[in-house]
Amino acid sequence: MSGFTYDLIIVGGGIPGLTLACGLRGAGLRVAVIEAQSEQTVDERPRAYALSPLSARIFRNIGIWEQIAPAIAHIPRVVLSDANYPHRVVFRPADVREPAVYYCAEHRVLQTALRHQAATDPYITCYYETLVQTVSYGDRLAEVIVETGQGQRPLTAPLVVAADGANSRVRQQAGIKTDGWSYWQSCITAFVSPAHSHQNIAHERFWPDGPFAVLPLPNNCCQIVWIAPHREVEAIAALPPDQFIAAMQNRYGNHSGSLTLLGKPLVFPARLMHSRRYCQPRLALLGDAAHHCHPVGGQGLNLGIRDAAMLA
Repeated sequence: MSGFTYDLIIVGGGIPGLTLACGLRGAGLRVAVIEAQSEQTVDERPRAYALSPLSARIFRNIGIWEQIAPAIAHIPRVVLSDANYPHRVVFRPADVREPAVYYCAEHRVLQTALRHQAATDPYITCYYETLVQTVSYGDRLAEVIVETGQGQRPLTAPLVVAADGANSRVRQQAGIKTDGWSYWQSCITAFVSPAHSHQNIAHERFWPDGPFAVLPLPNNCCQIVWIAPHREVEAIAALPPDQFIAAMQNRYGNHSGSLTLLGKPLVFPARLMHSRRYCQPRLALLGDAAHHCHPVGGQGLNLGIRDAAMLA
């Protein structure tokens, strides 16, 4: 690390943090992005996201859309339904006056494109496997003490941005309180491949115990987002793969044929968290560090991308 004074220090090198860095590309600002994990670990998070048309426009504006567009699903229909009720609500591009109703992308596609885009600006430096120890805020500068393989180093900047997730240490150290609660539900995510083409159609069906969403991805792959009460989720996740697929097929339906499980399902609890303030002198909160919401509707990452665009 040479030159420890920056115009902006972003703590968190995930999608919202890198979107902010890329939004400042070409501005001549010296930007440091501090990420605790390795490049490979951050790039390979096994998840996918629904992207709104506004997020797509933001990615166009920061110059990565042409790179990611061939590697993501462009959704021509979103189908909403309610348990076994026979009627459906269908959204089409004409309804939202956009080329697609929504988009769906794997984490690695977005993360890699943003990381490469940030690297094209000599004023943006990303530090991986670097831990933030403390942040102190002065009248003119904030000082961030980081731990690297070579020991502790001080970095300074007029502004620190906390983009380090819902359990943000930077937010907690700054004394910013949050409100919220844990829901009575947990979420299962899994990648599957249906026997027949999913035609890039997204589905979300609302059951009494929670919604079940199908997010289409390229190469006839889908991410399933299955939300149910905690104990039910624990029991489902513990099933052998063949029984897990059978249970999932009951929710998924037969519109695309039988399903093949492509990896180990992941489980996380659903909760709401809202910071009482998004900024204070020398500090701004971004993405999940500022607000964390229930996965229904897939709004979490989209809010973080909008935060980054607005702050940039």
